[in-house]
Amino acid sequence: MTSQVPIDVPEIREALGRVLSSLAFRDREILQHLLEYLVARTLDGTADSLKEYAIGIDVFHKPNTYDPQSDASVRVQIGRLRRKLEQYYLDEGVADTLLLQLPKRHFAVIFERRAALSPSLPEVSAPLRAHRFAPLALLPWALTI
Repeated sequence: MTSQVPIDVPEIREALGRVLSSLAFRDREILQHLLEYLVARTLDGTADSLKEYAIGIDVFHKPNTYDPQSDASVRVQIGRLRRKLEQYYLDEGVADTLLLQLPKRHFAVIFERRAALSPSLPEVSAPLRAHRFAPLALLPWALTI
């Protein structure tokens, strides 16, 4: 659950620093540089006009002949970045109150504040692991025996 509360730039930079210094992003210089670039472009208001070509040139130092249609490396790295952010917020960043999110098909980072759980509501426990085999009674052929 997130809320729409104004967020200031220093708070965004602090949240970015936590993500970049996390175990999920350790030794992932390419993803660190990509996230820093996308956050900077979002903060300066130019992320909505970003194209895959510009990211390839600016972040990955592709040659001017770079063709995003034949070279999917930027899309692959953007996908990896999304997965790393998800991993971070499910593990190390589970208590972070400010989330940096990268929606699919967009290069602008969304900054959202995670709403705190209400003290009157019980905490939700982790879901139970699925059983390897379904109970016999739930199998369709088991009902005909």
